[in-house]
Amino acid sequence: MPWFTAALVRGAHIVGPASDAAIGDLVCKLIEAPDAEAAYARALELGEASTETYVDDDGIEITYGFVGLAALEQLPAPPTDGMQLLTTALPGAPGRLVVSKGDLAVFQSDEADGSDEDDEYDDKPGDDVDRDANLDDLVDAEPFDDSAAAPLKPR
Repeated sequence: MPWFTAALVRGAHIVGPASDAAIGDLVCKLIEAPDAEAAYARALELGEASTETYVDDDGIEITYGFVGLAALEQLPAPPTDGMQLLTTALPGAPGRLVVSKGDLAVFQSDEADGSDEDDEYDDKPGDDVDRDANLDDLVDAEPFDDSAAAPLKPR
């Protein structure tokens, strides 16, 4: 059965004082479906189920809700370890997106124990670069075809 990637676009509804800037996010999901129509239906289901509400550090309640799909692409082969799913051109200096090992989400729970074990990885090139870049262009990406000599270009 074919596999697809779906890029879900979510927009934020903010309860309380907020800036004029609209915020949202792009959530990429992996879908196994018999065909494009079934993948599309599943992507919409996942999008509708992706609503999240949280209260930020300032006590402002923010709800992310599904807006629509930015992309739905069939993978050239079933997913495997290390398979490239997406290649995206980055607007501006790419170093602004680099974070230290300790700031990666998978290592966040390790910080609770106060361990400084991985401090050698904390200072990386680009740490002094502004990471609040506009990444709207990220939705214009195509999946990587492992059979091709190079990644596909953004559309």
